[in-house]
Amino acid sequence: MTVSEHETSGQGPEPGTVLGFVDAWRLPREPFDRWVRQVSRGYYESHLSLERAARIVRSTPAEVDAALKLATLEEDLGVLGERMPPLTTWFLLAEATHDGLVAAVKALDEWDQQRPPKAPPSRVVLEARQEAEGPSTDERVATLDSKVFSHLAGKARQYDLLSPKARKFLVDASKRRRGGQPLTPRQTAWAKALLRELIDGGAVRPDSPDGDQPVCDAVLEVMDAGSR
Repeated sequence: MTVSEHETSGQGPEPGTVLGFVDAWRLPREPFDRWVRQVSRGYYESHLSLERAARIVRSTPAEVDAALKLATLEEDLGVLGERMPPLTTWFLLAEATHDGLVAAVKALDEWDQQRPPKAPPSRVVLEARQEAEGPSTDERVATLDSKVFSHLAGKARQYDLLSPKARKFLVDASKRRRGGQPLTPRQTAWAKALLRELIDGGAVRPDSPDGDQPVCDAVLEVMDAGSR
């Protein structure tokens, strides 16, 4: 494959930098950690868009993006070792903590020995990460105590934060949790955004003057924002 004149002429990256990315992409993918680093370096030096880079190497934006996300592991990239993991696991591996990554790689090694495999590799990685890392932020938000949500609705009014619709959502979330149900993924995403707005607005903070430090601490711990 060559880079066409169309891809390297006119406005845009210089041909040499584009070819640097192409050459990096075409390198053997084992050792995998080295391949990821070289692809990342070639991509950012090329100044290509994700879509254009994928088109040039006849890949997909998702695959290129996943390789770039893996490069953000930096020193932890060495945990992956030389063998290339299944493509469907790349994003999950890129988002892992150090402990989660170690557990996921070990689980993939065991999965690779199964004939036939008992589960898709993405599920193997996800379950290994969950066991090593504990609940994710989404899972923690989705299962916050009902009293936390109801209290936050009141604090939003007290600090003149959030819209009436958002405050009502917090009340509804409290009712849902009181009934023993976790928030849905869509509800969780909205709840996270509202918790962040309450933190940024000063309603939830490590030194609350409102006599509600346990509630504030619970939210800050879930959102990993106690040091902000």
